[in-house]
Amino acid sequence: MTELNHSNIISLVGEIVGVYENQGERFAKIRYDPGYVDIALQEVQDVYLGDKVIVDSDLKIKKISPQTEENKTI
Repeated sequence: MTELNHSNIISLVGEIVGVYENQGERFAKIRYDPGYVDIALQEVQDVYLGDKVIVDSDLKIKKISPQTEENKTI
């Protein structure tokens, strides 16, 4: 069993700005500063537009690349 490094845990505070279904799975669009994230609603069923939520998550790095002018998004 691999132990998580505590620096890989992320908490986002946000607001539900959309709830929708895609291919039979329910999702919530959550606005947080500075952006948005879409999250599958597998565990939580009772969320409504305007609800304030806290999302606790583990960070998994897929890839780290140098930032260039071509891929600059921030």
